[in-house]
Amino acid sequence: MGKRKFSRLMPLLVVLLLLVAAVGVAEIRSYTGVGTCTIGDIGTPEQAKNLAKEKALQNAREQAGVYIQSYTRTAKTKLASGELVAITNNITNVVGEVKYQQTPGMVNDQPVITYTATVTAKVDTDGIKKWLARGDEEKSSLVQQVETSQKGIKESIEKLDKITQQYNESVTAQEKDRLKKEYDEANQGLIAAQKIDAGVKLDEAGNYDGAIKLYNEALSSGELSSTDTAIAYTNRGLAYGQKGKLDLAIADYDQALAVNPNYARAYYHRGTCYNHKGNHDRAIVDLDKAIELNPNEADYYNNRGIAYGDKGDADRAIAEFTQAVTVDPNYAAGFYNRGRAYDLLKGDKARAITEYNKAIDINPQYADAYNNRGSIYMDDYSEYDKAIADFNKCIDLRPNGPNGYFNRGNAYFYKGDYDRALKDYRKARKLEKNPARLADIDKNIEIAEHNKRVIEMNSGMSDLERSLSELSDALADLGSLF
Repeated sequence: MGKRKFSRLMPLLVVLLLLVAAVGVAEIRSYTGVGTCTIGDIGTPEQAKNLAKEKALQNAREQAGVYIQSYTRTAKTKLASGELVAITNNITNVVGEVKYQQTPGMVNDQPVITYTATVTAKVDTDGIKKWLARGDEEKSSLVQQVETSQKGIKESIEKLDKITQQYNESVTAQEKDRLKKEYDEANQGLIAAQKIDAGVKLDEAGNYDGAIKLYNEALSSGELSSTDTAIAYTNRGLAYGQKGKLDLAIADYDQALAVNPNYARAYYHRGTCYNHKGNHDRAIVDLDKAIELNPNEADYYNNRGIAYGDKGDADRAIAEFTQAVTVDPNYAAGFYNRGRAYDLLKGDKARAITEYNKAIDINPQYADAYNNRGSIYMDDYSEYDKAIADFNKCIDLRPNGPNGYFNRGNAYFYKGDYDRALKDYRKARKLEKNPARLADIDKNIEIAEHNKRVIEMNSGMSDLERSLSELSDALADLGSLF
């Protein structure tokens, strides 16, 4: 009755992976970021304000990042490469309006205006906990998206500052006109990069339509480099995948690869999408290419292992998961999925528990690992108290997910505690969105209610038999008196 699944590196269907922060009082930290942009007769006030605002936001995020890193160290959680930038980007939110100040001045005997932007951004611990509770695969996908979008923004900022410096040092009108044109183009590039970055944040928040709209605007701007164009198509493909529009997602990955045939990430996501459609062989071809282009990504081996597992090739799947944890020894998803392969493909329950233990040691927030380990304790070892402890942890980490409640209900069912079983089943039913799973829950509720009624009837019969026996004894005692 336990429900276990592969941990897929699939931004295609992250609905089941969107976690809710652990219950507790959130601590909120605020940070003030400041950024400046100086213009003379190059650039417009609106362009200067936008650049100053972006610099201020970058400054606030850097400050927030120091706190987030300290928090995660205190929580004894290891952050993967690039993860600090991703978590800071996704949970740092601007509060109130951006404040601007104008200061006149002179540069090379030419009048200029310096625009200073001040932003206040907040970070709360609930946001950090929510991030840490995500699966490795979901975090990895967001890390890649944020890294690429932030790289585009920083490159645009550096380019604009460099052009401004060159303009201030130029002496001929022809040179100044050329630099003005380059400045306008670079500014449009910054705006397009900002749209991609904002799209990533909307995508992460589940607003896929809003993300797609921003990616459309970035792509239609005509100001993206070939690299950023491939990124925008790939990110839009991810958003379509989240909506279940897999063919549109694949079409966008095709577009990304037409622009940049060596973009490993597009091959990787297209392969994952094909695997989700059940075309495992085509998925493996794309994942092979992704690994050829970038052999140092644990995610790529992980998903190729999933594809082989879906084909029923247990040994090859295990080999791929082993390669994933070799590339990154702290890659918890690799241990989890290797445990999953030993569990359901090889039937080696003891080895599966060992692998789930490793995943939990690396990431104590790994809800699926607790769920699967608990399922083995329940289904294979009949150690129901251990199972319930694991399902409790799964529920703590994912209180809005139905699986923990359903499986804990099964454990209570096996213990004969039908009241608690029914309570968990009914909670799972409220949270479950899958019609097939709802049918399973309803069946278990029906059986539990039946068993509860049988016990109550038997208990009632026992009470009646006991009363009749007592009455018989009393009558016998009464008869002896006569």
